[in-house]
Parts: sequence; structure tokens; C-alpha cells
Amino acid sequence: IEKEFLPLCDYVTVPSEQIGHRLVKDYGIRRPIVLYNVFPLRLAEGLTPPRQRPKNPVLRLYWFGQMIGAGRGIEEIIAALGLINKPLELHLRGNVSANYRSQIETMAKEKAKLASVIFHQLVNYENVIKDMTSFDIGLSSEMNQPINHDLTVSNKLFSYLLAGLAIVASDTSGQREIMEKIPSAGFLYPAGDAGALAKGLERWINYPEVLQDAQQAAWDAAREKFCWDLEKEKFLNLFK
Repeated sequence: IEKEFLPLCDYVTVPSEQIGHRLVKDYGIRRPIVLYNVFPLRLAEGLTPPRQRPKNPVLRLYWFGQMIGAGRGIEEIIAALGLINKPLELHLRGNVSANYRSQIETMAKEKAKLASVIFHQLVNYENVIKDMTSFDIGLSSEMNQPINHDLTVSNKLFSYLLAGLAIVASDTSGQREIMEKIPSAGFLYPAGDAGALAKGLERWINYPEVLQDAQQAAWDAAREKFCWDLEKEKFLNLFK
């Protein structure tokens, strides 16, 4: 279907440069317009910038998605927490089966005894960003396979930026595309490498001022580069 119809299209947009490169390579089409899956600033109206927020006594890590399940990097997060000899909180928001929740809770008790794992229900779209500000670090633990997961940019990452959370992202092609533009907002780790993930988190535990710098950099990046208020101009300019 792509081979037959993409060359005929007058309008093609993609959610990452990496997907655009792949379509050009595979089908010889002209370079598509990149429209990142970013969010409007109004979703963060009234939020306090990171430097003005009270510090949490225990570092609070946050992951969200429609579904909490296997193949989303959650297991490696638990394994990383087990390598850190300090109490931490891992907050997971999304729909989860009773069986998978039990697996995660059992894994945490066995491998990350100092960590607390807290599950949360989904919230309304309008409150997704505002809900994040009680956390410290946003986790975007995507896998390198299948190829779509490697090439795209998770909307988690852009949500965390808008909320002012420091970013921890697995080193997929798509997420690297963004983090290389804003390296002070967080760090990349090789997907599946719990040791590298733990090492990065420990730096923030030991140097909270560096964590706060990353949070502020994320907050600034969302307002200067990665929000729909700016991104929509690319879309509108296509029709002028």
C-alpha cells in the first residue's frame, strides 16, 4: 500500500525525521514534513516552573501509557531500581491487567526491595500534564523492536518536557533525535541496559541540583521548541 500510494500523495507528514528518512529511502518520495507529536501550552497553564517547586524527600519516577504491560521497558526499570541502594518511588499510570500488576509487584519485592511501585488510573487528557508536576523524572523506556518503536518519538517524552520533568529515555533512533537537541534536559541509556539506567539515576540522586537543572531545561525546551503552539506553524504553512 505504501509503495503504491505514497509517491502519489501531495501531503505526507511524519512524527520523526527518522521515519521520514526511511520513507525517502524505501519509496523515493520527496522528504516529508516532520510534525512532532507535541502538546499545546494551555495544558500546562498555571504550573509552577521546576526551580520553584518543593523538593520531594524521595525521588519520584513516572511512566505513563494507555496500557501498562510487557515490552514497554518496565521490567528493566525495576531491575535498575534494584541496583540503587536508596529508597525510590516508581509511579505507573495506565490500564493494567491483574496478572501483569502481580508480576511487577512480585519482581519489585524480589529485586528492588527499597523501591515502592505505585499504580495509578488514567486521567482526563486535559489533566495529563498538570498531574505530572508532583513527580521528578519522566521515563520513556521504548524498545528498539519492532522498527516503528525505534524510529518514532514517544509522546511520553514531549509530555514530560511540557510538565518540566527531567527525561530518562532509551536510546532509540527517534528519541535520540530529540535528546541530541536538548542534551541538558536528561539522558539516554541503551534500551534494556538496567546498569546504565541505574548509573544515570544515581547521579541525580547524588547531585539534586543537576536534576533540577535538567527539569528546568526540559521546561524551557517545551516552550522554546517542542509545543504545538510552535509546531502548528509548519502545518499551516503547507497550505499558504
